[in-house]
Amino acid sequence: MKDGWTHESSFPIPASPGRIFTALTTQAELEQWFAEHARVDPKPGGAFRFWGRHTVGTPEQADATGTVTDIEHDARLAFDWPLFGVPTQVTITLEPKDTEQGPATKVAVRHVLDGAIDQPRPRELVDDWWRFTLGNLMVHTTGQGLLMRPDFADPSPEIRLSTTIDAPREKVFRALIEPAALNQWLAKDATVEPR
Repeated sequence: MKDGWTHESSFPIPASPGRIFTALTTQAELEQWFAEHARVDPKPGGAFRFWGRHTVGTPEQADATGTVTDIEHDARLAFDWPLFGVPTQVTITLEPKDTEQGPATKVAVRHVLDGAIDQPRPRELVDDWWRFTLGNLMVHTTGQGLLMRPDFADPSPEIRLSTTIDAPREKVFRALIEPAALNQWLAKDATVEPR
């Protein structure tokens, strides 16, 4: 595993393991929140293929050669995913949790990359991809919020995101330009020159 590395992250989702497992293993659902196209046969050795403009490193069907390597109903899904030509293995585990807000599921991702991927800032790329992917899984399984589906096939990509904040404009502006305010939500020792 020369130059290989492992990404690990977890995210609580206020939905049952069964609901999340269905979203992870059903082609129609995967195509709503995860990838433009998917082919799934949820059994060991079965297909777990996804591709299209919303999938980093897998724009074409020919690139989608993933297979299920391990599966336990409502608890675990593992699959191979060739990413930018590098063999990788993903394991997603689902653990029920009781929270103050009610029942939830801890969704944990372990993504093992067997080599270096030839992309700028590869660790950040993988980390960001899993963050918004798990966010999309939450939106899909709870019906709350909007999906974020970047177009990785766009030759001139731009990121635009709008949100409505229930606060006076002046307060939001201060949160964007005052170092003490920035340190509370975005930075660690912010310096600002508002000019």
